[in-house]
Amino acid sequence: MNISIKSLLLICGMTSTSLALAHGGNNRFMHYFDTNKDGVVSQAEFKAAMQARFNKMDSNHDGTVSAAEFRHYIQQRRLQHKQALLKQMDSNGDGKVSESEYVAYMSKRAQARFTRMDKNHDGVLSASELQWRFRHGHHSRKGLFHKLDSNGDGVISQAESRTAWMAWFKRLDRNGDKVISAEEISQFHHYRDPRKTRK
Repeated sequence: MNISIKSLLLICGMTSTSLALAHGGNNRFMHYFDTNKDGVVSQAEFKAAMQARFNKMDSNHDGTVSAAEFRHYIQQRRLQHKQALLKQMDSNGDGKVSESEYVAYMSKRAQARFTRMDKNHDGVLSASELQWRFRHGHHSRKGLFHKLDSNGDGVISQAESRTAWMAWFKRLDRNGDKVISAEEISQFHHYRDPRKTRK
């Protein structure tokens, strides 16, 4: 089962780009999963987060997530994201986004994105930096349900959900000590970026 970090964050409910782990959200990852704030994410913490999210998706509490439940969950998360985005843009709190508020918000966001893309911090974007952005900066959610539904029976069981989550726990736990540290999250990003492995 090949589930990406962004897919897992989608399942966790972190659909905003600004919160996405793939954009360097090590702190966000630790904040979400490290519930006892000891600086690492244990398997127990990871499993608890998985179970809590599965329970939210399983709206009829029958122990499985149907395609309709999954669709509804994603729609609700997107609605919440849009509401949160509106709140961020609406700097004067009047419930509307003016042209000046929109331009100010997008300008700030563009600057932050440029800073992320400019990996060597030289103030310009090279072809390789742009190529990395367009190759890895967007994630298609199409087929996510079918990836999670590994046996193709039309529902996501707790076992399938657990398998997907624990497969990612093992990939993130690079030293195999059954906890995920902030350093391992950083190492994962380094490993995922092919430009950092070139000689």
